Amino acid sequence: MQTRVVYDAFTMATAPQEALKAGAAVLAFTALWAAWCKYGGNGLHVGVKFLAVMGVILLALSLLHRLELSVQTRRFPVRTVEGPVIGRWEKTDRVRNHPDSTSKHRTREFEGFQVGGVPFVYERGNGGNWFDNYGSDAIEIRDGLGLRISYFQEGEGGQLRITRIERLNRQ
Repeated sequence: MQTRVVYDAFTMATAPQEALKAGAAVLAFTALWAAWCKYGGNGLHVGVKFLAVMGVILLALSLLHRLELSVQTRRFPVRTVEGPVIGRWEKTDRVRNHPDSTSKHRTREFEGFQVGGVPFVYERGNGGNWFDNYGSDAIEIRDGLGLRISYFQEGEGGQLRITRIERLNRQ
């Protein structure tokens, strides 16, 4: 049986790469601005110092994201289950006056299914570090599709976090 990796939190998560790119760009611009200030005989502008701090913070966020992935998967045992997808469902929930929203309403999309008797439920597009089947990481999940899923449970009775999904190609 062959498999094809369709999601891997360690290699496909975009948050650390984007923070790293933004941090590097901010630091490069800051270095140019600092050189221009020094070349002009002026001291460092307060904006240069501010941007330098912001660049370092972005780089730190990128590194902390990688650290979180590593620590979480070491702290909780990673399990693997495989089999066909059973009972896939979607639900859209509209919440009024949600504290995380700037508008009067916030729409949340949930998706769930079972593989090998293990139920997986997640909010789509939550911006977390784990699989949320949204954006560039979105994959088609349908009943009967053979998957191998690596996951861990966050704490006692906590949510199941998907770290890797492989599509099973039966031959």
